[in-house]
Amino acid sequence: MSKIVKNNIASDTQTGTVSNGSAIITGLTTGALVANQELNAPGFVLGTHILSIDSGVQVTATQNYTGSESTESIDFDGLIIKDTGVTIPASGQYLLDATEYRLWESSVDIDVEIIAGNVTVNDGVGDLSAARGVSYIRNSDIAFGSRFLSDPERENGFTSKNVQEAIEESRNFRAVPVVFTKSGAVTINTFLLNGSVPSNIAGRTIPSTATDVKIALIEIANQDVSTFDIGVYEHDGDEINLTLIETYIITAARTAEVLDGVTALDPAKQVAVKLTSGSAKNLSVSLTISGKRP
Repeated sequence: MSKIVKNNIASDTQTGTVSNGSAIITGLTTGALVANQELNAPGFVLGTHILSIDSGVQVTATQNYTGSESTESIDFDGLIIKDTGVTIPASGQYLLDATEYRLWESSVDIDVEIIAGNVTVNDGVGDLSAARGVSYIRNSDIAFGSRFLSDPERENGFTSKNVQEAIEESRNFRAVPVVFTKSGAVTINTFLLNGSVPSNIAGRTIPSTATDVKIALIEIANQDVSTFDIGVYEHDGDEINLTLIETYIITAARTAEVLDGVTALDPAKQVAVKLTSGSAKNLSVSLTISGKRP
């Protein structure tokens, strides 16, 4: 397990307008500059950095200019994490030593830079989101930081790379596909059957304790090569509160497979399927439902 902080800010060299005894620098393009970035130029003492970005053309430095020129070529370089005493090189990274963990756990400045997007935390395997990066720096022993030993880390059956994500992944499920059918000629506005009952009368149910329920996959089979639309509905039984939630368009095909993963389902509702446009013959529609166990 490693703790690496990566500086997302590149180095930049610009000519700025300066004045003896003043910390204000003008004539810059500040869009890619950030506070706490190193500032190196004749007339500024070593360790000077940007105190603030004042506008699109002006910054204030932490030290006054002591030279005699009206303009200076200024190098903007690494990012200073002041309460750790560490400067992360521009577009570079810094590997924390284990002896530094406690210092960085108490750092307020690194939290600010991570949240601002100026710094990314890496645990030696991959980059972490801002929220997880802050947690990883602040906690040496959290489960999220415990990576699987196998390389390439996928041989244990999990897609996840670490303990915390694997715990979350284990709550996920993909239900056995639920199938709706209709034999013979299927005309527009015909609801397919759930078993032997029209699905708008008695649709398929979802475990009521499941959360984040979605249609993961829809598979369609039709005897003829046809163009038609399939509508997926929710209702409370007997067509009460019957609501269209998604339409799938099939164009000149006998079979189709559509990866969804977005269309949400209410576990308190029943699911029904209808041919909403076109025609088909001996039609079968299979829905694979995904979600999380409680």
